[in-house]
Amino acid sequence: MKKILIITILLFLCTGCYDYKELNNLAIINGIALDFDENSDEYTTTFEILNDNSEKNLSYFTIGKGKTLTESFNKASNKINRIPFFSHLKIMILSENFVDNNSYELIDFITHNKKITNMFYISIAKNNTANELITSESFNDETVSNNVYTLIDNKDLTNNISLKVDFNKFASLTINKRQDLYLPVIKLNKDRVQLDGIAIFNNKKFIEYLNEEDSKILNILFNEAKNSYFEYSCTNNKKIIINIYKQKVNFTITKKKVKINITLLADIEKNDCENIIKDNKELEKKFDIILKEKINKLITKFKEKNSDILGINYMYYKNNNKDIKFNKLIYDIKVDVKLNNNGIIIEVKK
Repeated sequence: MKKILIITILLFLCTGCYDYKELNNLAIINGIALDFDENSDEYTTTFEILNDNSEKNLSYFTIGKGKTLTESFNKASNKINRIPFFSHLKIMILSENFVDNNSYELIDFITHNKKITNMFYISIAKNNTANELITSESFNDETVSNNVYTLIDNKDLTNNISLKVDFNKFASLTINKRQDLYLPVIKLNKDRVQLDGIAIFNNKKFIEYLNEEDSKILNILFNEAKNSYFEYSCTNNKKIIINIYKQKVNFTITKKKVKINITLLADIEKNDCENIIKDNKELEKKFDIILKEKINKLITKFKEKNSDILGINYMYYKNNNKDIKFNKLIYDIKVDVKLNNNGIIIEVKK
C-alpha cells in the first residue's frame, strides 16, 4: 500500500499536477480529434477518455460543438462528470479543413491552456473526419489514441512511411514563414486506423498526400530512413531488397544551387538475382541510380507544388541573409549506397 501511495504522489509531481486530486475524480484524456465544417462555420471537439471500468470498453468519448474552438472544447469537457486530465494526452487528430483554417488558433489555444501539455503527436485524418477516426474500432487491447501514437512513434517498424510531428514541431512549422508544414497521415482500413504516408502543405494550406514510396524518400532527406526497404527488379518475378540501417545527409546551399550528398549503409535482405547480377559493385551502382531518380522526382514534385517542406528557403536565408524561391534553385544530388554483404562492405567511388 505504501508503494502505491508513493507511485501515485510521483505521478502527479512528474505530470505537473500540484493540486492533489483523487484518481477517481479524474477523467484521463487519451486523445483529441478536431474537426471544422466550413459550411456551418462550426467546430467539433472529440475526447477519447480512458475507461477505468475493466468490464467495459477501453475508452469512451465526449463530443462538443461550437462556433469557436474554445466553445467546442468546453462543451466536450462539460459533458464529463469528472475533472478532465490532459497530462497523458498522446495524440491529436486534425481534419483537413481544420488544419487549413485553424492552425494558428489551435497554437494560441494550446499555448494559453495550462492544463494541456505539449508532449503529444499531431496527425491529419484522410478520407474521414477526425471524429470518425478516433471513435473507430480499437485493436491490440489498446485505445485508438494509443494505437495511433504507437504507429507514429515506431514508424521505423512500418518502413518509415510517416514522420513524427509533435505539438512543438507543428507550431514551429506553422509559424515559420520559410518552411512549409507536413503531417503524418492516418486513415481507416477496414474500420481500423493505419498510417498512410505524409501530407504536404503550401502556405499552411493542404496540397497533397505523399504515397508510401515518396514518404520513404522524404525520410531519407530528413535523415530518418533507418529500417527503410527499397527494391530493384532484375526480371519480372525476381528482385533484390535492401534495408537501410545507417545514413548521412548533408545539404550545402550556395547562391544558385542546392547540393545534397547522401550516404546510405544497407543490408541485402533478399536477393533473387544472384545469377543475373554477380558483382556487388554493380548492384550498389543500380541502387545509387534508383534512389537518385526517386529523390529527384520527389524534389521536382515539391517544386511544382511550391511546397518547401525541406526548409530550403530557411537554409538559404541563414546562409545568404536574403530570401529566394526554393523552386528556382538548381539541385545537385549525389547518392552513395554501401552494401554490407556477409560482413563485407563494398564502396562505390563516384
